[in-house]
Order: sequence, then structure tokens, then C-alpha cells
Amino acid sequence: MYFSFGSYLKPRRSMLSVVQPPTAPRLLSVVKTWAPVTKQMLANKSGRLVATSSAAAIVGAAGPAGYSATNAAVLGLVRALAVELGQAGIRVSAILPGYIETEMSLQAPQAFKDACRRRSAIGRIGTLEDMEGIAVLRLNTVISSPARAS
Repeated sequence: MYFSFGSYLKPRRSMLSVVQPPTAPRLLSVVKTWAPVTKQMLANKSGRLVATSSAAAIVGAAGPAGYSATNAAVLGLVRALAVELGQAGIRVSAILPGYIETEMSLQAPQAFKDACRRRSAIGRIGTLEDMEGIAVLRLNTVISSPARAS
């Protein structure tokens, strides 16, 4: 059966045409951003890479399946590169926020927003201001590994 992404599954085009367009650009943007800097990091045997994904990568999200699939692809890339590049002294990690109020998310149904608010550890929907500094913190935090402990 063939599906397209939407708030529910609808028969449409081939699976390849459905999966590739929403996933490929997001994943390729991470790859194209990281590729040039990774070369320098490998030469220096040090560095940190941080991607933004979503909690939907792990728990899924009601609505567009492409959103969850795309973020799961980014998370899969981060995990694979953490293993591969970690051997060269490069730390790779991801930030997986829950529901954050953005221009795109303002269109979500109120019932969905209310459910997100109830599940939130902070008792409210996250804002872009909440996200400020998280990547900087991840980039600057020194995490000692057992292999490097003296």
C-alpha cells in the first residue's frame, strides 16, 4: 500500500516518493553543514558537533509521520557519528526538545497543545527563548570519558 504523510494515512504515491522528500533535505542539511568542519576536527583530533532533532524522533508524534521520521533519521546519524567520530576525539550529540512554540507549531490544535502542556516537566509549552543557549552549553560542556581520564 502507498501512503503520504499527513494527519492520517491516505493512499497516494509510491513509498519512495513519500519518504524521500520530507526526510532527505533535513538530513542532508546536517550532513552538508557538518562535512566541511568535520575535516578540520579530524585533523585536530578534537571537536564537538550538535544537531537539533525532536523528542518525536523517539516517541513519535501524532500527525505528520514525516516529522517523526525525519527527526529519527537525524538522531540515527548523530548516534552513528558519535561512535565513528568519537574514536577521533570528536563529540557528537543532539538536542531533542519536546513541543516548542514556533510559527509552524501555532497551527496545532488546542487539544494537542493542552496535552503537551500537561506532559511537560515545566508545566508549560516551551518557547524559543527556552532553547537559547542549549547548543552553546552542549558545545562548551566538557564531558570526560573513561578513555581520557588520567
